[in-house]
Amino acid sequence: MLSPTIPPTGGPSADDQASSTALHQRIVETITAHGGWIPFSEFMNLALYAPGLGYYASGRPVFGSGGDFVTAPELGGLFAETLSRWIGGVLPDDARTITEFGAGNGTLAAQLLAAPC
Repeated sequence: MLSPTIPPTGGPSADDQASSTALHQRIVETITAHGGWIPFSEFMNLALYAPGLGYYASGRPVFGSGGDFVTAPELGGLFAETLSRWIGGVLPDDARTITEFGAGNGTLAAQLLAAPC
């Protein structure tokens, strides 16, 4: 079994803390402007996509060793090779179109294209 090595971060940097504080303030201002509450969907939209502040809109890395999480394909090609062999066994020869939803940075798709079916 593989044991992932996750180095200690020492907490958020001063820049990350400032961004978090600014995002918190934006959310509080939005809630206040809407009479004390907003739908959960609006909260999540702000938390994830507020320009320059949201999780996906901040410009900070999300995937890989510099981000918050790593997926199996980013650890190596074994997952894609195994999946490719399974796909090759279940799809007819004339149906080789594969659609990957939630592809992240595309690592799995790239590995599948390179793997033999």
